[in-house]
Amino acid sequence: MLSALDEQLLQDIAAEGQGAYFHLASGSAGIIRTLQEQIDQLEKQEFERPVFSEYASYFQYFLAAALLLLTLEFGLSYRKGYW
Repeated sequence: MLSALDEQLLQDIAAEGQGAYFHLASGSAGIIRTLQEQIDQLEKQEFERPVFSEYASYFQYFLAAALLLLTLEFGLSYRKGYW
């Protein structure tokens, strides 16, 4: 199933969004030059890098306690005559 190109609708959408519509099938060299000029006119700004704080990890203590309890549970549950 193919759909037809509705250039007027696309131009209206671009105008509402304060943008521009370019049909690339017609004379792409001129369009590329126009796009390059518009990109050059955009306000240039630097982006900040997000700063990450390094946090101290304490999961090892909980992991060690969990392993100790699992070891104790394993040892206690298989003792002969314990229960």
